[in-house]
Parts: sequence; C-alpha cells; structure tokens
Amino acid sequence: MLMDYKLIYEKIIARAKNRTTTIDEYTEKHHIIPRCMGGGDEKENIVILTPEEHYVCHQLLVKIYPEHVGLWRAVYMMTYSAKSTSYRKSNKLYGWLKRNNKWVERVNVKCKHCEKEFLILGCYKRKFCSQSCKSHSQENKIEKKCKNCQNNFFVTVYEAKKRKYCSPKCSSLSQIKISIKNCKNCKKEFCGEPNLVLKRTFCSLKCVGDFQKGKKRFVPERVPVMSKPCKYCGELIYDKPGKLKQKKSCSFSCGAKARWVK
Repeated sequence: MLMDYKLIYEKIIARAKNRTTTIDEYTEKHHIIPRCMGGGDEKENIVILTPEEHYVCHQLLVKIYPEHVGLWRAVYMMTYSAKSTSYRKSNKLYGWLKRNNKWVERVNVKCKHCEKEFLILGCYKRKFCSQSCKSHSQENKIEKKCKNCQNNFFVTVYEAKKRKYCSPKCSSLSQIKISIKNCKNCKKEFCGEPNLVLKRTFCSLKCVGDFQKGKKRFVPERVPVMSKPCKYCGELIYDKPGKLKQKKSCSFSCGAKARWVK
C-alpha cells in the first residue's frame, strides 16, 4: 500500500493553522511552499510548528519532491549532526535538542539607555538595543576621583558603579603595600615596594652621583721601588720588593749566558 505523503503534509499544516491554543514552548517558523521552490515570506505562506512537526514536514517534502536539490539540503541539515554524518537524529531527539539549547532560546532584555525591551539569544550578553543607544550612553560621561592618585577621570553611566581607578596601573598600585624611606643625600622621602625600598638608599641616580662627588675616595699609596745588583753581570735591577726577591738576573739573556756559557 502506497502512502500519500502530500495528504499527510497538508493535514499537519491544516492542524497547525487551525490550532486554537498558543504553544508556550519553543516553536519554529515553516514555509508551506519552500523558498527554494519559489515560496515567499508572506504571512499566508508561514506557519508555526513544533520542532517535531517541522522535522517531519521537511522529510515529507523530500518524499513528495525527491528530485529537488534544495529540499535535500534542508533535510540534511536537520537530520544529521554537525560532528558526524554517521549519527542520525530522530524527530523526538531534534525537538529535545532545540528546546534545551541556550543558543536557540530567546530572552527579553531591557536596553540600558532607552529602556526598551528587545529579544536576544540566551547566550548573548547585550546591554543596548542598537549601536546608536550605545554611543549615546557613552556621551553622557560622569566625572570621578581616582582612589589611588586622586586625579579626576571620566566614565560612562553604566561603568560609574564599577570603576574606582583611572587606569590599570593605579588599580595594581592600590593593591601593593608601599613602604617609605628617606634619601641619604637630599633627605627627601621616596616610596615603593617593600622588597625594593630595603635595597635602595637614594631616591634617584642624580643623588647617587652627588653623594659620590662630595665623599672622599680612597687613593691607595704607591709601593716604593727597590734595587738589587744582577748576580751574573753586576748591573742594578729595579722592581717592587715582593718581585725583587725572586729575580736573580737583570734579563733573560743574562741568565741564559750564565747557565750555558762557561
């Protein structure tokens, strides 16, 4: 017995059109005459279906028109998973995935500038309904005082509660413990991290140079030079006392002659 797929398809569409109660769960829009077959986006051509009904309708369209390529592509995207084409989904599994997927669920959110409600996907974190609202909110800036450097800075209305510091540098400095020390040269106070301040005695390199100029430097005394007569030729040898003890000849040639020439 051959099944009349066209009749089944028309019954599903007719039941969806004559549905009196609204569906509170996730629904999908379906083109009665598919767009790949010349159907448009008119209200008469669109019907609201459950995920299971939508899945079955696309399978029926393929069976009614088996030679149409566009219908095969549409049903392929719904039937097979994205990871692997070997895993086939059923209509119940397709409906469960669509209902429990945060990427499909739409949520009502209030715009922070104009306070109008707009729909976004559950996975998105949008604060403004449009780019113009975002730019207008940034124009209305508030002046605040930095908790670290006490300088004034401007922030947007929606950042006023969160921002406490003018820059990331100030926020990091506020979290670090700072110790104070007096400079050895100019006697002024300088601050910094405790482990670095302990090693330092001057506030700057200029103070280091000024302190070294004023301080007397150690000048070593010159060692006196002594003389000694050469053992072989009798000429005087001049050198420091430590090195003079080891020397016996005035030169290498004089020492060589004494050893080899008899």
